[in-house]
Amino acid sequence: MLAVTADLIAGTLAGSSAAPRGGDLADLREKCEEWLTLLEEIPSGSISDGTRDQLSVQVAHLIWLIDNVNLFGGARVAQQTEGLVGSLTQAVGGLPNTSPLRGKLGAAVVTLMSVLFVFNQGTEMAQTSIENAKGVVHEITQTYEGLTD
Repeated sequence: MLAVTADLIAGTLAGSSAAPRGGDLADLREKCEEWLTLLEEIPSGSISDGTRDQLSVQVAHLIWLIDNVNLFGGARVAQQTEGLVGSLTQAVGGLPNTSPLRGKLGAAVVTLMSVLFVFNQGTEMAQTSIENAKGVVHEITQTYEGLTD
């Protein structure tokens, strides 16, 4: 049971304790603006209107977070970007392989991921923090089990 708790704690720490090192969000904001344009240009019927609307709301929210990074921090921007990349990847993956949009949107997803990677240079640091937290919780678990035996 404590091992499961350790996994839950480690998962919760991801992205919350290590702030991204990058401070320039101009490229990320620019890519978001490009995505809004791309979403508007997608022909009707290529993806559902609901999916397009959801993606547009996610992009707009990310732009809002970027504009308010001083209030919410870079970790929130990175987290929202990761969620957006996942949503965009699912939307693009749902397009037929023969769709000309698939290549165009797929390239735009990769570009967004690249910008996120540059912004979130602290990925290795975050992973180290998670591994350290797992180690601490594991030691606590072993100590507890030793006391209860």
